[in-house]
Amino acid sequence: MSPTLADIPILRDVGAAALKDVEKDTRWWSLPAGWPLFGEGDPADALHFVVSGSMGAFRARADGRTDFVGHIRAGEPVGEMALVAGEPHSASVHALRDTELLTLDRGAFRRLIRRHPALMENLGGHCAASIAEAYARAGADDRPKAILAYTVKGYGTPLAGHKDNHAGLMTPAQMETF
Repeated sequence: MSPTLADIPILRDVGAAALKDVEKDTRWWSLPAGWPLFGEGDPADALHFVVSGSMGAFRARADGRTDFVGHIRAGEPVGEMALVAGEPHSASVHALRDTELLTLDRGAFRRLIRRHPALMENLGGHCAASIAEAYARAGADDRPKAILAYTVKGYGTPLAGHKDNHAGLMTPAQMETF
């Protein structure tokens, strides 16, 4: 059985109106096994959801070798951190097997979060889950590890620069101007 939009964790609690908007502003497509979705350093121009299949994130090392840094499963977003941060992708992502994707371009994503701010709350929750998963993996053995995490801190929003910008919620009026 194929997942539905409501099965995608970020969209699960958003509501019917948001799901209708997502369906209208998205593109469903297939990526064959082995093909790249984007490369390390590429601009973040879209948010992708894995509907079926799986993807792998890879990072190039200074010695020319490549490290596997993450597995992206059905229902998970791809490229969300770079898109929200306005940064290039920090890793290359390739389909590990034939993969079906749902893609929102940057403009559609911004329009959607303006109309449905709960999407950003859900997206933030996913990022927190990713950080928690990284901590759990880091404790799997005795080797020293470093985990670096950062927040966008309201960059580009009416909350930028405010002392509470890391935990602030924008009002509907602020969302309209954003």
